[in-house]
Amino acid sequence: MVGSFPARQVRFRRFARPFAVSSGVALLIFGFLAARPAAAQEVDGLQAAVAIEKAMTQAIASAERSVVAIARIGPRDQAPAVVQNGPLQFGQINTIKENDPTSPEFVPTEFGTGVVIDEAGLILTCHHVVDPQPTADHYITTVDRRTFVARLLASDAKCDLAILKVEGKPSDYKFSPIKLGDAKTLKKGQIVLALGNPYAIARDGQVSASWGIISNLTRKVVGNNEPSPQQKTLYQFGSLIQTDAKLNLGTSGGPLLNLRGEMIGLTTALAASVGFEQSAGFAIPVDDTFRRLLEPLKQGRSVSYGYLGVQPSNLAYQQRMHGMQGVVVEMVSPHTPAARSDLRRGDLVTAIDGVPVYDADALRLAIAAHGPRAVTSFRVNRDGRQMVIPIRLSKSPNPLPQVVTQQEPLWRGMRVDYPVSIMQLIPLFGEEHDDSGVRVIDVEANSPAAKAGIVRGMLVTRVNDLPVYDPEEFHERVDTMQGAVELTASINTRPQQHIVEQQ
Repeated sequence: MVGSFPARQVRFRRFARPFAVSSGVALLIFGFLAARPAAAQEVDGLQAAVAIEKAMTQAIASAERSVVAIARIGPRDQAPAVVQNGPLQFGQINTIKENDPTSPEFVPTEFGTGVVIDEAGLILTCHHVVDPQPTADHYITTVDRRTFVARLLASDAKCDLAILKVEGKPSDYKFSPIKLGDAKTLKKGQIVLALGNPYAIARDGQVSASWGIISNLTRKVVGNNEPSPQQKTLYQFGSLIQTDAKLNLGTSGGPLLNLRGEMIGLTTALAASVGFEQSAGFAIPVDDTFRRLLEPLKQGRSVSYGYLGVQPSNLAYQQRMHGMQGVVVEMVSPHTPAARSDLRRGDLVTAIDGVPVYDADALRLAIAAHGPRAVTSFRVNRDGRQMVIPIRLSKSPNPLPQVVTQQEPLWRGMRVDYPVSIMQLIPLFGEEHDDSGVRVIDVEANSPAAKAGIVRGMLVTRVNDLPVYDPEEFHERVDTMQGAVELTASINTRPQQHIVEQQ
C-alpha cells in the first residue's frame, strides 16, 4: 500500500478515507457466541447479524442524505496540482475525461467529502480539502445527483475545519443537515461507520460506506519532521479518534457515524506506516471544542484559541519512573495570564479543570481547546504544596493559514484584537510584549479614529479612564457610549490621550 520507504518512515495523505469491511469486527460480533449451546447458536448468531446489519443500513440511510462529494477546481488559468499544506496531502487523480464538473463523465483531479450542517447550504469539510484562493471553485454533488457551486466561507488550518457555502437560495436545494452526536461518550471497541468519496468514485453523490471499530481516543498524528508547538495543529497535540477502518484517498471531510446515524467524528488523516498492510485512520471528534470552533466558521469569522503564556516541558525519565505525573512550567512570559495569576517557573501542573495532564502537548491542547476569556482551573504542585490556581486565558497567536470572509466589527473606523494575537507585529514597534489592553489592528482612512491620531499597532489600555483588558470588554464599554470618547493609547511612547469623536 505504501511502497518502499525507509524503515519507520511515516507518510501522510490528505483528503481521503472511506471504509472496507473489517473482519476483526465480524469476529468480535460472533466470537462470544462460540461458547453458547449449539442449538441456540445458529438462531442467535443470525439474529445478532441481522440486528447489526439493520442498524448499519438504517444509520447509513439516514446520514447519507447529508453527505456530499466535493470536486475542487483551481483557478482557470492554472493546471490542477497537488496542494501541500501541513502533514496531509490532497487527493489527486491524473485522468480527466470531461472539463464540465456537472457532467457524469467528469473525473476531478482533486476531490473529497463534505457534510451538510445547515439547511442554508453550509457544508462542513476539512481545511486541507478546500482551495483558499478566491477564484477557485468547489462543486458539491448530493445523493440525489444534483451538483452545486460552493464558495469557501471560512477555514482554519489549526483545527483542520472549513465551511463551504452553496450558491443560490436555500429553497433551491433543501438540504438535510446531519445529526451531531457526542464524542465524549465514545469508548474503545464501539462500532463506527464512515461515508466518503474514495478515489472520487462517489463523484455522482452516491457516497461509499465502510465500517470498523474505535481503536483508540485522544490520539496524535506525527511525522518525521515535527513542527514547532506554534505550528502544530490540534490533532498533533493528541485530540483524534483512531479507527481500524481502512480510509482511502478522498474521504477527508466525511462523517464518522455511530450506529444511530449521528456524526461523532470528521475523518481527517491517514497515517500509512512501512510494514503494515492497513494504516490507522483518524477523525476529529465532535465534542465541546468542535462545537465552539464550528460556530464562528459558520459565520465566516476566524476561530480563536486560548493562551496561557508559559513554556511547558515534560518530566525527566527518572521522575516519571518514580511516579511523578504532570508538566513542568519551564518559563512564564511577563504580562500574560500565567504571570498575572502567579503561575511560577518550576511549578508542576498536574491537572487542568480536573483532568490530569501527562505531557506538554496535553497542556497545550487543554489551553487551545478553550477560547479567550475562559477561566480554567490549574492544579499545581509547588515545592511539595498542592494548590488550585484559577486563570483567565487570553488569545493565542495563530500562524497557520486561515480564510475569513467576515471581519470583526469596526468601532468609529478602528478594529481591535488581543495584543498577543498579533505578537508578530511587536518587533516592528520595538515594544516589549504586554498582554493587557487591546491592540489596534486596522484603522480606516479619514475615520474618526484616524482623525484622533489612532494608528495600527497602538495599544489601548483605557477608555474614558476605565481599564480594558480584552476586545470584548473594549466593545462592552465603547458600544454604549455617545459623543466623544477618550482612549489612552501608545506605541513606543508614554501613553497619550486620544479623543475619538462620534461618527
